[in-house]
Amino acid sequence: MRSEHKTGANSMMFSVNFWSILWLAIGLVITGEIFQFIPFMMRYPYVLVNMFLFSICSAAGQMFIFKTVTTFGPLTCSIFTTTRKFFTILCSIAWFGHPMSSRQWTGTILVFIGLVLDNMYGKAVKMPVEAR
Repeated sequence: MRSEHKTGANSMMFSVNFWSILWLAIGLVITGEIFQFIPFMMRYPYVLVNMFLFSICSAAGQMFIFKTVTTFGPLTCSIFTTTRKFFTILCSIAWFGHPMSSRQWTGTILVFIGLVLDNMYGKAVKMPVEAR
């Protein structure tokens, strides 16, 4: 099907998101949650701005992840994702003072060691997918 229609990646992502929105809208009406959301939105109108900003950030993140996977492969993307989560945890601890148990610290340190070892002893040359 893909070879016959030559659909681009952005077009496919748009279509998936369009149909997701449509099905979620139908679900909101069927479950009645839309009727709870409307009064909530009237009480807190800034929620629409927050939803819009969240949507923009989500779309940018989706494009970044897609470009990373198509250019460098899924392993590099998973390393990016794990590294981001690791630093998010550290920032949360430093900024908000969230406590961590010794088991949690051990797990966090093991993840960091794994990332360092993968960086040192992983594939010698990370070539883009197109070059392979």
